This record gives sequence, C-alpha cells and structure tokens, in this order.
Amino acid sequence: MGPLAVQTARPDLEEGRAYRIAYRVGDSIRSHVIRSVAIFDGIHEERLWDGSQAACMFFRLPQGRALTLLSDQIIEVRLIEQNAQGQWILHDTRRRRRAVRPSRLPI
Repeated sequence: MGPLAVQTARPDLEEGRAYRIAYRVGDSIRSHVIRSVAIFDGIHEERLWDGSQAACMFFRLPQGRALTLLSDQIIEVRLIEQNAQGQWILHDTRRRRRAVRPSRLPI
C-alpha cells in the first residue's frame, strides 16, 4: 500500500473535526461494535504484524486517550458538532424526510 492508498482510505474525513464512529473489535467469531465520539487526527501508513502495510486512522477520544483503527474495522463515521449547551449533535447531510401519515379524522 502506497501513499495514494493512504490518501484515498477516507477522503471525506477532516483532521480536527469530531465524529461519532462505530467500529468492530474482536475476532471474526466473537466481535462486537463500539460507538464513540472522537476527534480525527489523520491517516498514516503503518506496518502490520505480518510485515504488510495498512492505512491506520488515528482518533482522539474526549478524555484524551488515543484510538487507532484499521480502515476495515470502521463500520460508520458520522460528523458531529457541539451545540451551545455542549451537547453533541449529529450533522446529517442526508436530510431524510419523515413520511406524512394521512390524518385519521372520522368521515
């Protein structure tokens, strides 16, 4: 994996922005999903145990702890922002519309 693979691993993520990430931990038999709020710190190419290269994504949790994930561990990444009250709000760019139900007025 070369520099181009590192750049194209997740081109939609911006360094320094907050995201809600869902990622898989464990092996193929016993794995589970964890969701965390984290600040994206970048993508770098790292050497795996078997000697191959892989793009690793670096995040920082709100408590300051570092989190490093391989791109195939990540299930979902959604941009979030803090509102005036300090609450994390999902920034949804997909704008889903609610289905309008017909009124149930008696005829």
